[in-house]
Amino acid sequence: MAHIFKVKTTKPIPSDAEIVLKNGRSFVRLKRSGRTIVLPVADCGTRFTQESRKWYVQYRNARGCWQRVAGYADKEATAQLAAELERKAERLQSGLGDPHEDGKSKPLIEHLTSFQRYLESKGNSSKHVDHTCRRVERVLAGCRLKCWADISSSQLLGWLAEERRTKRIGVKTSNHYLNAMKEFCQWMVRDGYVPSSPLVHLHSLNAETDIRRQRRALSASEFSKTVFSNCMNR
Repeated sequence: MAHIFKVKTTKPIPSDAEIVLKNGRSFVRLKRSGRTIVLPVADCGTRFTQESRKWYVQYRNARGCWQRVAGYADKEATAQLAAELERKAERLQSGLGDPHEDGKSKPLIEHLTSFQRYLESKGNSSKHVDHTCRRVERVLAGCRLKCWADISSSQLLGWLAEERRTKRIGVKTSNHYLNAMKEFCQWMVRDGYVPSSPLVHLHSLNAETDIRRQRRALSASEFSKTVFSNCMNR
């Protein structure tokens, strides 16, 4: 059965704090937000104990594992959350719920943080990790994607097309953005957050059609200047 609680932590007693006795126990008197509070001194005598502002829920999920979830400052609201989490776990166990509900509802920007850690754990260079995550983040912002249900292949293609039309990016860079988003979505599938990727069928464009600088052979005078410059720099 789920239960709710507040997390207790200890902190060092400030050197200027006042220690008071109450019912045979030691307490520390502190000033916070303009008001005086009294907190119990820990058994060690050098630290005081305080409770978290929020309540927390501990319950067994659909796999039977204990899971802790942050609740609210309001105890009753947290108790309702605990009951809801238990009902959801029971529905999943009976095959009535959506096993991907949490992954779909979690903000994509939070998934991106986990995706970054995944890329780093694979031993990718910091440059690759940074470029990939920055591209995904720009797509999320440009397409206004908040959660999984917002991701649409047509919307992504439309945004990339507009970026190319306005010359903000070329075809090659457009492909980089597409591949970064596809990798991000495939990671979410592999990690069990979502059932399938809506971008799996998309393909890169032909970057050879986007020639920014036309290559040509050097003229005789240009070649002579290049050779002379190289000789002078040796």
